Amino acid sequence: MTCRGLLAALLGALLVVVLAGGCEASTSDPACQRLQDFSCHCFPLCQLDYSNIIDSQDAQTCNKALTSAYDKWNRCQGSCTVNCEYGWGTCAFSHYREVGKRPTQACGAAAKDAGNDGS
Repeated sequence: MTCRGLLAALLGALLVVVLAGGCEASTSDPACQRLQDFSCHCFPLCQLDYSNIIDSQDAQTCNKALTSAYDKWNRCQGSCTVNCEYGWGTCAFSHYREVGKRPTQACGAAAKDAGNDGS
């Protein structure tokens, strides 16, 4: 086999490997995508303690984390501080509802979230 033939064969093999890898792109679990959206869209900075859970791509674990966040921020209902407005505001409410929770009494008419920061 000539050098040119060997190079063409190697290039062809490389092309097959690259194209095959592209066809099997990983997909994100919807529950973990929801947790990531909650973490990064509803708060001024991403809630980094969720990173490992999101990376696990385990739907049950991601849903448990969001349920835990609901329980944590639910305590803010009666006395909304600035921080609580992010965890118990309109952005978070939409994600809580997606896991079957029924949040009520958002912190004020213009509850803050990273998407609009209350403005």
